[in-house]
Parts: sequence; C-alpha cells; structure tokens
Amino acid sequence: MWFTPVKIPTLIKRIFPNYVWDFSSKDKVIYLTFDDGPTP
Repeated sequence: MWFTPVKIPTLIKRIFPNYVWDFSSKDKVIYLTFDDGPTP
C-alpha cells in the first residue's frame, strides 16, 4: 500500500520538474523534518 498524505497537482509537478515529488521504497521509513522558525 502506498500512502500519500498530500496530493500534489500535476500542474505544479510540471512547473517544477527538478524537484523529487514521488519515490518508491520497499523499506518502511519515516522522514522527519524540523523548522525552528525565523531567528530574531
């Protein structure tokens, strides 16, 4: 089963073709990102 939390419109994928939009993997992996926000 492939889970996609957000559906990216095809138009956006065509406008920005150099970005990685999809990938497949047999490993069950979770990628976490953190943004600490703007620095004063």
